[in-house]
Amino acid sequence: MQVADTLLRHAEVPFRVGHHYASEITEYGRAQGKRPKELTADELRHLYDEAYGEPLPVDVALIQAALDPEQMVASRRGLGGPQAEEVTRMLQAGRERADASRGWLRDTRARLAEAQSALDAAFARVMAETR
Repeated sequence: MQVADTLLRHAEVPFRVGHHYASEITEYGRAQGKRPKELTADELRHLYDEAYGEPLPVDVALIQAALDPEQMVASRRGLGGPQAEEVTRMLQAGRERADASRGWLRDTRARLAEAQSALDAAFARVMAETR
């Protein structure tokens, strides 16, 4: 997906074409026993030229960056994204919600215990009056 996005953003290559190119990279890498990020610049250029009969329309360094998992994660900016800052923010928000829930539970249990004590005391008074 990152390869397709890169081609779309930098060279206005239709997303489906970029997606197909990314699939070609993956298939070629598997056939060669290489991970996509291990492919050379020449291999990446050749794959595009072979598939579309024209040179790769962006600097190959952009494609190599798009194949780097750390770059993929870092480039996904937005609420709920996988980048480290957002994951940290979501974890903190989750901790705060959990702490608030624990506080609610503690307070509710205390109120229930007080209500149970009041009920027990009232029951004891009723029982004492009926004897």
